Amino acid sequence: MKLFSMFGKKAPEQAPVYFGLLLREERIHGFIYEISTSQCTVLAEKKVNLTNGWDNLTEEVDQLLYELESESKREVKQVIYFVYSYVIDEQKGSIQKEYLDVFKRLSRELELKPLGYIESREAVAAHLHEHDSSPVNAVLVELDATHIGVSVYKAGKCILLRSTARTERIVDDIETILESGNVDTLLPSRIVLYDSIDIKGQADDIHTHRWPESLFVQIPRVEVLTEHQLSAGLKKLFCSQVQELNLSVSVDVPPSQPEAEASSETDKSSHDDTKLTPQRAEQVFEETEELGFVINKDIQEEKANEETAVAPVHHVEPAKEHKKIKIPFKIPSIKVPQLLLFSGGKNKKRFILLLGAILGIILISGIACYQLIFYKVRLLVYMPSQHISKELNMTGYLNGNGGDITIEAATTSAEISQQLASSGQKEVGEKAKGRVSIYSYDDSPKTFSKGSIITIDNLSYALDNDVTVASASEVIIDQGRVKQPGKNTGTVTAADIGSQYNLDKGKRLKIGDLSSSTYYAINDESFSGGLKKEVRTVSKKDMDDLANAVLEAAQKAKSTEGGSVIETATIPALTQYTLGTSNYSKELGEQTDSLTLTATVNTTQYSYRVSQLKEAIVSLVQGDVPDGYKLTTDQIMYSVRSAEKKADKVALVLSIDANLQKEINTSGIAAQVAGKQIGSLQDLLKNQVGAEGCKVENKAFSIGFINVLMPFLSQNIEVVRASQ
Repeated sequence: MKLFSMFGKKAPEQAPVYFGLLLREERIHGFIYEISTSQCTVLAEKKVNLTNGWDNLTEEVDQLLYELESESKREVKQVIYFVYSYVIDEQKGSIQKEYLDVFKRLSRELELKPLGYIESREAVAAHLHEHDSSPVNAVLVELDATHIGVSVYKAGKCILLRSTARTERIVDDIETILESGNVDTLLPSRIVLYDSIDIKGQADDIHTHRWPESLFVQIPRVEVLTEHQLSAGLKKLFCSQVQELNLSVSVDVPPSQPEAEASSETDKSSHDDTKLTPQRAEQVFEETEELGFVINKDIQEEKANEETAVAPVHHVEPAKEHKKIKIPFKIPSIKVPQLLLFSGGKNKKRFILLLGAILGIILISGIACYQLIFYKVRLLVYMPSQHISKELNMTGYLNGNGGDITIEAATTSAEISQQLASSGQKEVGEKAKGRVSIYSYDDSPKTFSKGSIITIDNLSYALDNDVTVASASEVIIDQGRVKQPGKNTGTVTAADIGSQYNLDKGKRLKIGDLSSSTYYAINDESFSGGLKKEVRTVSKKDMDDLANAVLEAAQKAKSTEGGSVIETATIPALTQYTLGTSNYSKELGEQTDSLTLTATVNTTQYSYRVSQLKEAIVSLVQGDVPDGYKLTTDQIMYSVRSAEKKADKVALVLSIDANLQKEINTSGIAAQVAGKQIGSLQDLLKNQVGAEGCKVENKAFSIGFINVLMPFLSQNIEVVRASQ
């Protein structure tokens, strides 16, 4: 490279950029990193939900990368993949072939050079290590749409790594993995969850789960790692690897340096295979498969005769190759003028003694300064524990009117609509109509009033109007006298609906109870218009069923609502649902195929503060706590077995489980162990306080030959009670 001119300036080169891709089953998360030797910047970041899983992964990653490059105004040529544990083959410790093929296809089709991969669990562990300033002791639970991964870290080392398919209850999945892991040591009492849509709900389930004592001696603390913290951990881990590698990258040898010296330095660096240099990284990439992946591959296994130490899991390639940095000048030596005081032989001896005394004072002062200021430790004292399990009766009152706890009542309203098919049935139709001629052989006129019934074959018809028929008369036919009936016409309507009342013409009908030989009717035209059909209507049962459906919908909606279960909890057995204003789309008996109810549902819930309940439990079971032991609220697990409300009083029956810890005097222990040898603490604490063991953790940097002793100041010792 060209050297800077003493009088000129050179435009600064842009730092290299990298594309980071975090792959999940249903969404992807992309980053554009700009990494220099001194800083790492996220130029652009975007999350995308996948439309069809990984079936269209290439197209969706391509669109994501386009948007990130447009936002950052930089073109990316290199990619680092961030993966979950289920992508890794647990036996081989490398990416499974099916996923490796996906990454190769992505890199090839998007014209990206793959640098390698980083497991998300390692980023989480690195984040926790930095946050806690101590080795990680935790159970990490990684959640994706259909997979769950569990990794157990003890003293900063991963002692168990398992992945499996998820079920509906992740608590059971975690318990199964931990029990099948056959871990020889007790598990850390800390569970860290990360990356799930409903991760808070999952944390609540784990928090209230009753774990076997074979897994956890005390109730594990549940923590949730946010997506932002996961992204920050991935960024820090990747950037640190790139920067570490780039620090060993060299620049062009300046012309002013002798060629022999440059050659010597170059030869020296060429034999140094203890680090993955850019040249070595390029060689390794060329020796592997076509895309340049070095995925969880130990180069030492392939080249047993070489002593090259290459990171077995992740390999990060720098953006550019350089030669080793050479210094084009030598620092001139500075001669200190000799003081007359030390010019002679005796003065020289006196100078040596004085110098030794000064160095001794500096050393002692440094050790004292380290002991007083920097040397601080955390002492974990493992104390014996006892278990309590019992049922407990507790009383609560509304609005704090007495009892063990305060019960709060809250009523909310929501408008809910439900629809169902109507079940009522009704016959509808038209009545047949027609015209009849009425005949009378009576010697007197006869009037048939409106509504008079005429019948034929069990079919009845009614006169629409009054009809008066004249009396019969005699006529001479063929020189004989013949009696001729009186006659008049009128209209009739069938007594009921239906097509059976449609009567053909020429039928003789009987009039009421009158003699058919004297009075009768004949329809000169056919009766028509009669029809009948069955329709669905609103029944009382339909209305009742809809009201119940609305209440059930309100109950389901309430049960799926989020809430801070850690602070407050409801008593489901006491929850009441009532209907307020109700509007049905149809009236009772009205014809319709479906019925809709829109109603206001009033929900009354009864809740309590979890902290107050646990404090009440501590008070009520205090008599069951053995001497020397202490029960605290964070050691209690409980469930509400039953609840009954009478007026303002609520009676609860609780099932209690708690692990009791033996009490210790932390300040007294700190004073006892101050200045003691760390190797003697086990026996000392066992004899003094009955401890089962202990562990010392440095809270600051460590100086080995000094750290065989505990700090001399007790205030520099943090004593923490723990369980193995």
